[in-house]
Amino acid sequence: MVAPRKYPHELREWAQRMVAESMSEDPALTLNGAVNRIGRRVGVVPDTLRGWVKQAAIDAGQRPGVTTAEASRVKELEREVKELKRANEILLAALTHIDQLRYGEPGFRPLRMAVEASGSMSDMLPERAGPALRWRSDTPFAPYRHPHRHQLTLDFLAAEVGRELMTRALPSASEVRTTEGAWLNFRRRRTIQEPELRAFGLEVRFDDPVEGPLALGALSHFGLGLFRPIP
Repeated sequence: MVAPRKYPHELREWAQRMVAESMSEDPALTLNGAVNRIGRRVGVVPDTLRGWVKQAAIDAGQRPGVTTAEASRVKELEREVKELKRANEILLAALTHIDQLRYGEPGFRPLRMAVEASGSMSDMLPERAGPALRWRSDTPFAPYRHPHRHQLTLDFLAAEVGRELMTRALPSASEVRTTEGAWLNFRRRRTIQEPELRAFGLEVRFDDPVEGPLALGALSHFGLGLFRPIP
């Protein structure tokens, strides 16, 4: 399935303005006729341009329908409901099987679990939730792999971040760059014979806002590779 094409915001406004001017200059020109004429001229699919014009009329109160702001709010509420359902499912599963949790072999004392918070990520950890176009390292990003010989560092890091984002079903980054800091002071190795793997501070940018929390790279489940959203 081909992903829908993204058009620049400036092109959208220009195309809508041309449609309005064409219909103003020629009162007999219908909306369908205008979007077909202008769409071919500016390289926009007529159906797409028709949707832009209708949505602009709705946002301006000239046409009944759901405004862009209302649609965005509905989408945000649906996301919050989805997060709450997921949190409740995890909590219910944990409470259902809590009597099976033990330290080591049978006979040891049972584990005790305390729920510290419940709710959406934006309520519990707003400083990690996003959404944001830019995310910057709070803890070192440690790649799983070593760079190939003669591979540029930024190319290697971009590939590692891209692989991590793909495994988490997140959109691809539009830019990956290093940030200043004492990141290279952090080193890790499993054995003495194993080559060192260094960690980096990164800033990752996306074309569209991405929701958090965002943790990438080796040992991210222990707190490495943690990013914070940048306004």
